[in-house]
Amino acid sequence: MLTIITAITFFSCNKDEDTVALQSNPIIGTWKLVEEYSNNQLVVLNNCNLQETYIFGEQQFTHEAYSNTGKMKFDDSLAQKGGDDDDDDDHGGSGGDDDDDDDDHGPVNPNPGNGGGDDDDDDDHGGNGSGTCVLAETVIGYWANAENAYHLTSTNITDTKNIIFTDNGNKFYYEKTTTVNGVTVTKKYVFKRQ
Repeated sequence: MLTIITAITFFSCNKDEDTVALQSNPIIGTWKLVEEYSNNQLVVLNNCNLQETYIFGEQQFTHEAYSNTGKMKFDDSLAQKGGDDDDDDDHGGSGGDDDDDDDDHGPVNPNPGNGGGDDDDDDDHGGNGSGTCVLAETVIGYWANAENAYHLTSTNITDTKNIIFTDNGNKFYYEKTTTVNGVTVTKKYVFKRQ
């Protein structure tokens, strides 16, 4: 009888502590990308894009980004979501082209039919989903919250995201606005609790 009472008390306490942690820190949990918008237009994502994950613990976070080619999905800055840098995804150092709209998850081939150029949609952000989906980058760091402004810090770099919770805390989104060559683009990334 004493064992049963102890077990019930133990499990009850743990559940209450988990509930308190979630109530005080709604970000804690595992979140997967479910939607992306570019200037309020829904972006079609492929299954590989939808593997993007944030995992938030009491103080630490992990951000995993995936790519169909194994190529870096986003630049080397902390926690920048692929597709929001509004420059080409050519991280090979060739100088690439200067278009500011080639990685918004649609097929892009500036020279169709000739196979030329280094950015002929080999990163497949939402194209046909061909290629193998692989983990392209993992960022591990610490987070802090100040009124929905989440400060994500890794390797002494801090990225601040204004995270808005919706759907009774089961979804969150953040927006990122960039201007390249005078063109301003606002990206919105929606994540769902798993």
